Amino acid sequence: MAEQDMMAPMPPQGMPPEAMPPEMQGALPPEAMPPEMMATEAMMAPDPDVTAIIASRLSAMDPTELELLDAAITPEVAQVLTKLLPELESIINMIDEQEMQPQQMGALGGVV
Repeated sequence: MAEQDMMAPMPPQGMPPEAMPPEMQGALPPEAMPPEMMATEAMMAPDPDVTAIIASRLSAMDPTELELLDAAITPEVAQVLTKLLPELESIINMIDEQEMQPQQMGALGGVV
């Protein structure tokens, strides 16, 4: 098994992550990752403080505003927004869990 790991192709040092073949992306141990890749992963990791800020702002919205967000944020839009703001993923997951329960408001209303 260790021999297989050693035989796995390694990307050239300093190769940008987007230039790597898909099978190599994310498969490297942290110590083998080029600094650019480590920085990109760290930048794309959700920040708990930003998640708390977004949840706080949602809780400050009135029901009409939350209904507008519910109508505007389709699954396709949500997918793109989570790329921009990875913190939204945990909020969306929380909303999805609450959708299983009876609601009084829109999906975002359950965040408050």
